Amino acid sequence: MKKFLLMLLLCLGVSVHVDAQSAKSVLDKTAATFTEKGAVKAEFVIKHFLGQTQNGQPMTGSILLNGKKFKLNAEGITTWFDGKTQWTFVPENEEVNVTEPTDEELQSINPYTFLNFYKKGYKYKFGNTKSFQGKNIYEVVLIAKSQKQDIKQVVLFVEKSTHQLMQIKFRQGTNNWMSITVTSFEGGQKVPDSTFSFDKKDAPNAEIIDLR
Repeated sequence: MKKFLLMLLLCLGVSVHVDAQSAKSVLDKTAATFTEKGAVKAEFVIKHFLGQTQNGQPMTGSILLNGKKFKLNAEGITTWFDGKTQWTFVPENEEVNVTEPTDEELQSINPYTFLNFYKKGYKYKFGNTKSFQGKNIYEVVLIAKSQKQDIKQVVLFVEKSTHQLMQIKFRQGTNNWMSITVTSFEGGQKVPDSTFSFDKKDAPNAEIIDLR
């Protein structure tokens, strides 16, 4: 009996290892769909949840992404990031805040930062969801290795045939969730690097506040 239990534990250990390796392979291929296509443009819907209950109204947005660089529009606020410096224009205040965000700060702004942060600080496995919006998917669950991580858990829905991201969910704390559902995706966009930097022409009357 003891020998049987030992063999069972060994088999389970191998299964968990293979599952983790396979889940990482899916994440690697999903990340590659962005790096191989140059700049990509995506539109999305953001929802916040307290447990299973939706909190507030959905928010729509769009992002133009090229590697670490991005231009994000959401609820009238525009954010540019050139890989180091971030500019955030808030029309209501006629202000542009200039910062150099940390990796954790970027995680809360850009839903595609998983392209880099999943590679360290998280363990991963497959979830049980097999389909989403009528398409066959992989569900990959990321769990933070340290409780000090701001984002405790990430759940990704990835289309099997294309490895495109369909939805990503983040959990902060115990019950605070945010879901981002991709509604459109276009690869192969050709845009100059200047697209990802703020130009005074974008908001000629705005006050520039340098917080670096």
